Amino acid sequence: MAINPEGERLAERFKAGDEMAFPELVKLWERRLFRTFYGMTRNADDALDLTQDSFLRVYKGIRRWDGRSSFSTWLNRVATNLGIDFLRKRGRSKEFSSPDAGLDVGVEDPTPLEDAEEKSVRLDRLHRAMDSLPEGQRVIMALRHYQGMSLKEIAEVRGCAVGTVKSSLFQAFRNLQKGVRADRRSESDARA
Repeated sequence: MAINPEGERLAERFKAGDEMAFPELVKLWERRLFRTFYGMTRNADDALDLTQDSFLRVYKGIRRWDGRSSFSTWLNRVATNLGIDFLRKRGRSKEFSSPDAGLDVGVEDPTPLEDAEEKSVRLDRLHRAMDSLPEGQRVIMALRHYQGMSLKEIAEVRGCAVGTVKSSLFQAFRNLQKGVRADRRSESDARA
């Protein structure tokens, strides 16, 4: 994978303490990681979980990136190790799967590609709605969604009260819902 200068600059900013660079890093790399994990797992939900877990590890471990390799190399190493660990665990857990797991009951599941495409459309809608959020709401949503931080942790990171985080999160969810609905309506109007 070629080095992405924008990604490298964002990673340097984030490592230097610029919290605003992290959601941009996620946005820049998440599709690539999702595709990698989807290729590894052939399951859209697992791929999405692994993508989020990778960014959580990056968020917590950015100080361990020493710059000897590019950020993209380091990120892919983190992601690949996470994917390999997942596959190893899944391989062991298959031994304990349901006794009905191998039965063909004649019902076809949707193809993984259809699942991934549907998730991709929803993610695109969500990203457009996220982009329209005020900066503070966008940051709080990113911390909550991408890193899974508690309200208390977000309050500590943002230097505000937990009640302020709750209020901002509520407003952000409301604004996201409005944005996604508007996006859906404009897509259906365009098709009509």
